[in-house]
Amino acid sequence: MAFDIDENKVKSVLSSSSLGKSKVELPMKKETEENRKTYSFTLEPSVREGLEKLAEQQNYKNTSQFLNDLIKLYL
Repeated sequence: MAFDIDENKVKSVLSSSSLGKSKVELPMKKETEENRKTYSFTLEPSVREGLEKLAEQQNYKNTSQFLNDLIKLYL
């Protein structure tokens, strides 16, 4: 695994008010350092559209890389 998961830290980040819409730090596009593996998950269509818009605004060519970088900011 590329990193160790600290469940308390994940719970803290997910429940923290620092993830409010006005306080989220968005990643900027940069080169990937790790190999990637495919995972499947579901999103509401409106969330997917919003994710695509955010990724485009941050100069990402795909939402997968944007979501990966966004999650890494908070782990």
